[in-house]
Amino acid sequence: MIPTQTNRTLQVSDVQGRETMPPNDHLKFQVNCDAGDHGQLRVGSESLVVNVGQRIVRDGRTEIWDSIVVKCSEEPDGSCIVHVLLCNPDWEEPMQLACLRSYPDTGSPSQVPLFCHLTSEGDRWR
Repeated sequence: MIPTQTNRTLQVSDVQGRETMPPNDHLKFQVNCDAGDHGQLRVGSESLVVNVGQRIVRDGRTEIWDSIVVKCSEEPDGSCIVHVLLCNPDWEEPMQLACLRSYPDTGSPSQVPLFCHLTSEGDRWR
């Protein structure tokens, strides 16, 4: 068992070694991050924003640029939505790569568990 922040529940490994949410938990999302020798993060939450930065050189200076942003939130209808955004320093605004939606509170055996909408190159984040 890996403890998370004090206001979160413990995460338990399943047979494949992935971290899983305890049953009947009110948390909507989970993130597992392995940064090699620098450590690990495993936490569940009602919402998440994860930025993945990488080293770039711009205007002669080296910096870390957030190239991927993952935004997770609960919608008013109870659905859980994940937006995957691609960011480029040459663009005015991020491009949405994918939108994933689930309905955990109203799911039924006949309902698709996860809807995935892959967006085209022209779709910009709004």
